[in-house]
Amino acid sequence: MKKEVGSVKVKDETKKSLKYSVISGSFYGVTDGSANSYVSPFAIAMNASNNQVALLTSIPSLIGPLSQLGTVKAMEKTKSRKKIIIMSALLQSMMLIPMMLIPFIFLNKGAAILVVLFSLYAVFGSFFGPAWTSWMGDLVPEKIRGRYFGNRAKIIGLVILVVSLIAGFLLDRFPKNKVFIGFFVLFLVAFIARLLSVYFVSKMYEPKLVIKKSLQFSFFEFIKKVPSNNFGRFSIYIALINFAVYVAGPFFAVYMLKDLEFNYVQYTIINIVSGMATLIGLPLWGKFEDKYGNVRALKICGLLIPLVPLLWTFSPNFYYLVFIQIYAGLVWSGFNLAAANFIFDATSIQRRATCDAYNTILSGIGIFIGAILGGYLATHLKISFMNIFLFIFVISTILRLLISLLILPTIKEVRKVKRTPLLSIIGLTQKGFNHETIGWNAQKKK
Repeated sequence: MKKEVGSVKVKDETKKSLKYSVISGSFYGVTDGSANSYVSPFAIAMNASNNQVALLTSIPSLIGPLSQLGTVKAMEKTKSRKKIIIMSALLQSMMLIPMMLIPFIFLNKGAAILVVLFSLYAVFGSFFGPAWTSWMGDLVPEKIRGRYFGNRAKIIGLVILVVSLIAGFLLDRFPKNKVFIGFFVLFLVAFIARLLSVYFVSKMYEPKLVIKKSLQFSFFEFIKKVPSNNFGRFSIYIALINFAVYVAGPFFAVYMLKDLEFNYVQYTIINIVSGMATLIGLPLWGKFEDKYGNVRALKICGLLIPLVPLLWTFSPNFYYLVFIQIYAGLVWSGFNLAAANFIFDATSIQRRATCDAYNTILSGIGIFIGAILGGYLATHLKISFMNIFLFIFVISTILRLLISLLILPTIKEVRKVKRTPLLSIIGLTQKGFNHETIGWNAQKKK
């Protein structure tokens, strides 16, 4: 029996699976909001150094994606993406137990041990990534991918937002000498939610997996063809953008909690307003990308993203930073959704898991190098004319802009979309304002 999903007819078992995917993702959102979002504050509470905060990002971002080199082989052996996802997610959830106990057993070396455990957590969480991408690529009809993944991400984002806010208020209720009790509660909630997420994955329908070994290729073969391959250029761009982002990425939390001395509630609000803006932006970007293409969205957002760290340098005012995070959420929602959906568009069913794994590996390498560079600068660079973290934010801005200007023009759309000039999409033409297009017009600012 077939039912409609977003005006597209799909099998009943597929429709149920798409719902279970949203529910599963929502429970993972609880894990993300209660544990993942507070790993850096957890480390900072254990007196982690700037280098250790950087390592908490860089090492998991490198070894996690590298684990995906074995995912496709595991898919060939098991013939089941569901089994791989369930086993990996269960192992990932197990890492939360020792993590929550660190302050009560190894407080003096807590930050270093957290880096090790969180790296293992990332390995198990990353391992099933290509299997999930392959599976969802089979389940979600091409015509509604933008809307489906946009709405799914919106729901998960709402869960993360609410849970993060509650977590921030919870931590703020504990005095400094007892704050680790609060972190213990957060990680326990994250553990339970991750198990529930796995349960709903187990209820999903998995289409038959057919892997032709003749269509597979090694990571080194992929690298060789990067310059002449559209998907290869996309992967290099995403890797380099991640490099530029994570030069500064690990230190926003340090800057807020140490230099600005924000409490956990303020820290949480700064983060969740970005999530709120993402919730607004995702469905809008989803419709835009379904109509005009993912590359068009990448080009727009890729030129707006460099402004985010630069704007942080203008004022430390809490309310100003809230405004900046709203802007960041709107821009990043379009960029991340377009990047994720481009993988579905640009890869065949047979090669999707492999391409996703290699793309993630390159991104992980970019994040690793960026975070290591940022950690080195934060630790060893001595300047007197401005705050060291703000200086790193400026460096990140310059790198983001250069990378986008150089590489974005080389990436091409791979599916048929409405070929409308960019200026017409935002409502501008050579003759001036266009009243019939989206965005600005002579009468009203949208």
